Amino acid sequence: MAQVNLIEPIRQENLTSFVRSSVVPESLVKHNTVYFSSNDNYLSDKFIWNINGANLEVYSYNITSQTKICNASYMGLQKQELHRFLQTGPYLLEQPQGAISKCFQLGLVAPEYELSESISDRVAREVLMNIALDNSLTPFLINTIKEWATGLNADIGCDLKHILDWIWKKVTSIKESIDSLTTSLFDFSGTDLMPHDMSKLFSHQVNLSALSVLLKQLRVHATVLTQQGHDQLVTRCEIVELISHYLKIILYFKGIKLLPEQDKPNQLDDSISFYSYEKCAQYYTKRRKQVNSINPAALKNDDVLLIDTLVRHLEPQIGVLWKTPGSRSKFLYPPPNIYSLLRIFLVDTIPLVYKESLLLYFLMDFCDNLEEEHVNMAQQIVLFMSSLQLSEGTRNFVRGIWFLDHQKLSSALQLLTHPIVTCALGEFKVDVSMFNAIIRRAVQLFLFANEHKSALIFTQCCGHFLVDTQKNENLYIQLLLLNGNLAGAIDFERQRRGNPNAAYLVHNLFFVCEKTNNLNKLVRFPLDDFEEESLVQYLFSSPQPNAKRMLILYYTFNNKLLEAISVAREFSHQLDMSLEENKCILELTEAYNSRVPQSLSDLANEMTHIISKNVESASQEFPGAQRIISDETTIKINAKQKGMKKISTTTSIEKVLELQEAGLRRNAASNHLTPNRPRPMYLSPNVSRMQSKVIKAKHQNSGARDLFSVLRTPDVIRQREPQGPKRRHTE
Repeated sequence: MAQVNLIEPIRQENLTSFVRSSVVPESLVKHNTVYFSSNDNYLSDKFIWNINGANLEVYSYNITSQTKICNASYMGLQKQELHRFLQTGPYLLEQPQGAISKCFQLGLVAPEYELSESISDRVAREVLMNIALDNSLTPFLINTIKEWATGLNADIGCDLKHILDWIWKKVTSIKESIDSLTTSLFDFSGTDLMPHDMSKLFSHQVNLSALSVLLKQLRVHATVLTQQGHDQLVTRCEIVELISHYLKIILYFKGIKLLPEQDKPNQLDDSISFYSYEKCAQYYTKRRKQVNSINPAALKNDDVLLIDTLVRHLEPQIGVLWKTPGSRSKFLYPPPNIYSLLRIFLVDTIPLVYKESLLLYFLMDFCDNLEEEHVNMAQQIVLFMSSLQLSEGTRNFVRGIWFLDHQKLSSALQLLTHPIVTCALGEFKVDVSMFNAIIRRAVQLFLFANEHKSALIFTQCCGHFLVDTQKNENLYIQLLLLNGNLAGAIDFERQRRGNPNAAYLVHNLFFVCEKTNNLNKLVRFPLDDFEEESLVQYLFSSPQPNAKRMLILYYTFNNKLLEAISVAREFSHQLDMSLEENKCILELTEAYNSRVPQSLSDLANEMTHIISKNVESASQEFPGAQRIISDETTIKINAKQKGMKKISTTTSIEKVLELQEAGLRRNAASNHLTPNRPRPMYLSPNVSRMQSKVIKAKHQNSGARDLFSVLRTPDVIRQREPQGPKRRHTE
């Protein structure tokens, strides 16, 4: 029986003549039977309104007079006691015995504690802090930290060390409870959680957020702290954030009905879908073979898809979680089950941006495999994607990666070149080497699909294609030449020309021109002395049938007719006279030769002989020049492969370039040369970039590493029950 004094609200509202009072029915949750006694219109100090069984409830009531109606609320005895926490402040914890007794009487103490006169002050303080945490009294706990930071009550045990120990004890307890409650969601038994178990998980999420705030307050107010203590405090904050994010993802998956995890259709509820690892793995195996068949030499020992590049760089952290027993595949993606996917959120060495990127990529796959009857689930997943901490630009970048891996090139290009993506890519560059590898593979996937223009647009709009290696230099030269931009390729070669890589770079330029049928344009282009000498050597050593004709044309266009005559005489047997172009060239040189004195003609022959000797020695430096891939080795794609186009000989360029690069490295080693490369250059220098971060080696001291034991999750034993999904029974 609760007794509510109506005198105070009546006096505050200046109600001169009291008429009646009534409870607002909507404010009562459990108890709707109301008993009250009153003296009607007479106001007295003993006027009491009794409500049976509602002494712990909060409700509202109306008071009516002849002039106005006012609304008042009754806090209930529990709420009143909690309100006293805020009013009394940290002093409540200095002498906790009285407060703990009152909380026992009102049922505010958890069942694991028993009322006892022998309870110590330290335990009593922990119980009171638990009550404050469970009832969202975070301001009370923050004020306690501020007060105890002064050290005035350290002699009675009221210090920050006590609060820190309590916080970590609570974090450990919450993590153990999460593991215990969620086990049935991942063992494939189909057992769902009871409503009160879900309430516990939501309560844990709120408490973890509050504990994170308290740890940050400790960092602010802890005045006497060693460097090791500071590092451990930072580590504790990170661990709480990891657990909180892990629980958040579990609740999201539960909300969109991806949990409990199943590997077969739900017979009781057709609206619930399931993740089929076998189906997803089969698709990616087929897709990798499809891409690998385009250029097996270039992809033999490399990643195939963009997701493979991302996962490979994270393999040291997630390899143990994702490797399936008996699997011979070197590729980890897709994950074997949802549990292994979610557990990466507890790995402290993986940046959150990569965790959520993997999650987003996985959800894209899941939505792609959903049946038509699961449209509502797909919509819920899309809404969930937007709630991730990833920026919109990074989300679109990951979506573009997924579209490119699945050969949806137009959608991929539209997303990857969007201005909001280019501005947000700095967020993805935590691991610079991985980011550069992803960008390079994206360019190659466009090229493998013969989308040369799309590849060039991507590099120019992305602004993050770093030409810091010879492979990337060669790749960009290919891009320009495949798009017919010979002037841009030569200008790029001149910008990147350094010592000793100048000869190699210009040699590769000529090689790509030859394979892309751009030599006829190159010989008309004005070259400097170094380029001209390199071109002459290249064409002399090239076994291609049109190489000597191109050399004659180059000499002719540059008004070096004596050299043209000499080359035409020496290599006339290599020219195919059935071609009209070759006949015209020989007729032109013979007509000019008939007007040239014999002495000049002999001089030209001697010059040709000297050049041939120089070419023989120079060709040893570029062994790949003697192994130009012929038309007979053209790599083609089986026409049955859906959506793939026929690939020309340009896809084999990288193989020869790698052979040439290996030969150059061998020569440099024999001559004790150290390459002096120009500084790395971005292709779009006007695009602003964030300073890249490198994944740091954290928590080197053993004390900090020991804290991470709380992140360990138990291995779930797989259970199969043919009876179908059911609810877990808890006592």
